[in-house]
Amino acid sequence: MSRAAVCVTLCAIVAAAAAAARPAEHRPQRARRPPLKSGFDRISQTHVINLESRADRLANVSAVLACVGVSNFGVVKAVPHSCGALGCALSHVVAVQACIDSDAAACLVMEDDFELTVDPDVARALVDRLFDEVPDVGWDMVFLSSNVIFDRASPHAMLRRIVNAQTTSAYIVAKHYAPKLLDSYVKSAGLLNEFGCNKLFFAVDVFTKALQPFDKWFVFHPKLGQQRKDFSDIELQTVDYGVR
Repeated sequence: MSRAAVCVTLCAIVAAAAAAARPAEHRPQRARRPPLKSGFDRISQTHVINLESRADRLANVSAVLACVGVSNFGVVKAVPHSCGALGCALSHVVAVQACIDSDAAACLVMEDDFELTVDPDVARALVDRLFDEVPDVGWDMVFLSSNVIFDRASPHAMLRRIVNAQTTSAYIVAKHYAPKLLDSYVKSAGLLNEFGCNKLFFAVDVFTKALQPFDKWFVFHPKLGQQRKDFSDIELQTVDYGVR
C-alpha cells in the first residue's frame, strides 16, 4: 500500500473514532398530537336516563354505547312518578339541564331502552358527517330514532327535516338550543301535573311538536336505532312503541 493510501486510511479511522466519541446530538421529540376525535366522540357529553331499579336496561344501553365507542357517560336517575309521562318529562328536564350547566357544545340524551338498528360503523360515520357537513348553527336537534309522521328532504343526504314526529328515545341537542328545549320540557311537566296526566296533549314528545316546523329539527337517514320492545315500568306491561 502506498504512503498516500495509508494516510487516507488512517485519516478515515481517526474521523470515524472521533465521530463515535462525539456525544449524540439531542433532538427534542415533537409532542404527539392527540388522536382526532371521530364519530360519537365528537359529541361532548352523553346522558343516559335510567330508572335505578332497571339495572338490566343500564347494562343493555351501556353495551350499545360501547359498540359506537362511548365508554364515558353520565347516568341521569329517572324520576319515578305515578304519572309515567310526568316522570319522563322531569327526567328529560334533568338531562337537558345537565347539558346547559356544562361547557358541552352538544349533548346526546338517550333513554335506556334504545338499541341500534344499523351497523356501528354506519352510525359513527353518520355522526361524523353531521359535524363535518352541517354548520354548528345549521341544526338544533337531531334524532337517532323517531316516530316520523311528516318529514321532508334536507340539503344533507344523511338528514331528514322533521316537521311532525314524536319520541325522546335518543337525540343530540346543540348547546345553543338546549335552553329553549328545556323551557318546553318544563311547560310539558307543568301541564301534565295540572291537568291530571293528560299525556295525549301534554306528554313531552307531543308538546314539543309545536317547535318542530319552525326550528331546525332533523332525524338521521337512515335512522340509527329504535326503542327496544321491553317491559315498561310506566305501562306495567311489555310494550313496543313502534319507534323505528
